Amino acid sequence: RKLNTSQRRQLLSFARLVESEIWEDIADIQARAQSRLADHIDPLTGFFSLDEFSHRYQQCLQHVKESEEKWSFGSLLLINLPQLDFVYRVKGLDAYLHLVLPVAKSIAGLLVNSNAFFGRYERDGFLVFVPSADLSSQQLSTLVSERLQQDSAIVTLLEQTSIHCSVAPALSDLDRTLHCCE
Repeated sequence: RKLNTSQRRQLLSFARLVESEIWEDIADIQARAQSRLADHIDPLTGFFSLDEFSHRYQQCLQHVKESEEKWSFGSLLLINLPQLDFVYRVKGLDAYLHLVLPVAKSIAGLLVNSNAFFGRYERDGFLVFVPSADLSSQQLSTLVSERLQQDSAIVTLLEQTSIHCSVAPALSDLDRTLHCCE
């Protein structure tokens, strides 16, 4: 059956309307997916959000408790760079964003082969859980702190870099372990 000009226009108009609604639905789905992802992953660093980090921390400890292997629960590092919060408050979001990623990359690069996982802690902190380590907690803290102090990518970005790295053995829940770190 052939369509007359009026019918073709109507059909074309309808097709454009359907296409428009489909693109709106796709944009809505993408926005919801990004929102859900942001609940788990920090979009600036790719590290876990605090909630997701806490969840994985508990899973890891539970696995160790249930395992017949005799190995330590591991250590939790709290790395704090007070300058990050200062930069955010004084110089703004753009300057802050310029600093966060190199710091996160440096932290991840230090412990890339240790089965560690990483999280964000507030605006100026990072969490690292090392499930088991060849080093003692204190040696691990000293090593990370010294390496970050020497990292040229961080030192050149942050004037008078102050890095606070504290460590605690992993306890049964994250809040208690963080309290020991602070």
